[in-house]
Amino acid sequence: MEAITQINAADAVVAALLILGLIIGCNMGIVKMLIRAVYSAASFGASLIFYPVVSGFIRKSPLFDTIKGSVINTLGLENAVQTYTKQQEVSLIGSLSLPDPLKEKLLENNNSVIYDLIGADGIVDYVAGFVANIIINVVLVWVLFFVFMTILRIFLKSIEFIAELPVLNGVNRLGGAITGLVLAVIFIWLGFTLIYAFITKPWVYELYSLISSSKLAHFMYEHNLLLDLIMQKIF
Repeated sequence: MEAITQINAADAVVAALLILGLIIGCNMGIVKMLIRAVYSAASFGASLIFYPVVSGFIRKSPLFDTIKGSVINTLGLENAVQTYTKQQEVSLIGSLSLPDPLKEKLLENNNSVIYDLIGADGIVDYVAGFVANIIINVVLVWVLFFVFMTILRIFLKSIEFIAELPVLNGVNRLGGAITGLVLAVIFIWLGFTLIYAFITKPWVYELYSLISSSKLAHFMYEHNLLLDLIMQKIF
């Protein structure tokens, strides 16, 4: 009974998506679900390859400065000074209303090399540029993912007739259910990456707090392989 009472809204949403994936996969069968899995995986892989290139161009454009300005205002850093001691920088980053994993990244990358990459003159420029770059990366991953998925779907749609061939109904549905569950996990991971596109908004920090207090949702957030790939390739 205690375990049930500890389930919060984040757990309920994640569990509902997993069940939905099972049901959809079971109804569609393994052939159609595998086709969708193939072009989804290929699309995400392609987006991971190309987004750093596009992100590099954006960092050199006026749009990057605009996003940095928005980050500074949203995080309440407009009155902060650029020069701090190292301990003050650690305290400043620790006080930000951002998820702990992002704060750890900010502390980990607080060095002259990253400052040069984003053109930062001080700690405020660094924080704003770093967060702005993550926002840009996440948005690009999503945009490129849907662009590539649309292109691949046009080509692969024509071979879905294979799913209509006579197959063992039970095997087809079981395989589809498993594949649907896997795709649901990927969809949830993608949803968690989308949070980082709005990372400076107060409601996102509240959402992160809700996820942190959950069980299933927090487990999937902490073991998000897609977000790990994006965060390993920030620049």
